[in-house]
Amino acid sequence: MRLWSVSLTAAWLVVAASLAHAALPEHLPKLLNQELTRKVDLTQPSARETFSISVVNDDGQTAADAYYFLFDAPAAAEIAFAEAWVKPEKKADKRKLLAIALDTQHSDDAQTVYRVTLEPSLAPGETLALEAKFVYTHRRLVVSPKAVEQDKAQNLLWEDSAYVVGPYASTEQKTLVKYYMESFSAQPAPVKRNSLGTTITYGPYKVPANAERVPIHVHYEQNLPPVTALEHRRELEVSHWGSNLAVEEHYKIRHDGAAIDGEFNRVKFQGMARKREQTPVLYQIPMKIPGSAHSIYYRDPIGNVSTSTLATKGKTIQLSLRPRFPMYGGWQYRFYFGYDRPLGDVLQRQPGTNTYVLRVPFLEKIGSWTYDETVMRILLPEGASNVRVNVPFALDEVRHGKVRTYLDVSGRTAIWLTKRNAVDEHAQEVEITYDYTGFDLLRKPLGVFGALLAIFVFSIVYSRLDLSIARK
Repeated sequence: MRLWSVSLTAAWLVVAASLAHAALPEHLPKLLNQELTRKVDLTQPSARETFSISVVNDDGQTAADAYYFLFDAPAAAEIAFAEAWVKPEKKADKRKLLAIALDTQHSDDAQTVYRVTLEPSLAPGETLALEAKFVYTHRRLVVSPKAVEQDKAQNLLWEDSAYVVGPYASTEQKTLVKYYMESFSAQPAPVKRNSLGTTITYGPYKVPANAERVPIHVHYEQNLPPVTALEHRRELEVSHWGSNLAVEEHYKIRHDGAAIDGEFNRVKFQGMARKREQTPVLYQIPMKIPGSAHSIYYRDPIGNVSTSTLATKGKTIQLSLRPRFPMYGGWQYRFYFGYDRPLGDVLQRQPGTNTYVLRVPFLEKIGSWTYDETVMRILLPEGASNVRVNVPFALDEVRHGKVRTYLDVSGRTAIWLTKRNAVDEHAQEVEITYDYTGFDLLRKPLGVFGALLAIFVFSIVYSRLDLSIARK
């Protein structure tokens, strides 16, 4: 039976009372949330929270230059992506992004604080339509139970507070939780709620500043497999002579969902596949490849994965890579794939200069995966100089170096970009700018020509030398 439950735990209330306040800056301007709506999306293996806030500066004297979000520290440890923006007046208008960052100075073991910089400052009496998004790794959701029978569904547990607590009072506040299932049952709880299809609404509430948390948990069925890329390497090689971009990606993945209670039964699995029963098994990995790609290959440590398929869909190519075995909770698999694509799709030359701009995605979206660590290596042609990197999010490491390949003398310029705890929202465009002159383009063929010429000259001179001891 598919089960959904919402409940309050008395013990949580005791803990929440002790964790309700963080050491925020003193003398904060008095802001008031006139209307706050939090939307929690649980339809994917990773949880996503979106806040829509109408905030007014209720302070008669001081302008506000920041807005603070407070999170329970254990949950906030799984935040992988955060962004904030001013809500545009029209949907067609471009939204204005605001700087948002983890405030380590005011965070502690109990609470984690995120600071949104308001530019310009919010003057007394002014109102701002603020929106923010926080994306968690799938570890934010608890697999419960940890093991199920092979033909049973997987259930996840989400725990949080019905109230969005913080240093600001809310005149009207509500939380909408969207989950993935078709039917549910609910137990009565001392929390106001409305059931609308697959969305549960808490509120509206009037919440004072620095309120205590009202713990809730949602237990729901979710059969999309939560997958962790334990290792991910994305390697790109730029060739001006071949006008080609070579892409190769290496993965080591692990299924972090419900494990099998007992041993794997192949006969039972085949029967489930025929009946199309919903279970958290991972039996194929869908990937999108640019439509202009060619020379596509996909392999694992054994060799070519012949059970995989390729299909053209619109402007993209759909690669369905099927592991050699169906994957359940705790199982791991290694594979890699690659392709070539025209360099003109991603590289532009600035008019009248020797400056080139390369724009490529940091990673490709694959089923809302969590990446423990992803490393992107961009290999530029030999002679590329004045390299600049522009990434729209924070990285854990940026490293420059040299890599020698065929017929290189000084080596190619290489950039390594490292990001830990990456999610789909990090599949944004990376911009690499570099200088590359006509002489740099001719360096390798001139070097080959010079080396061959030197060999011929040496052979001619050597053939004319008389190295004998006796005179002729």
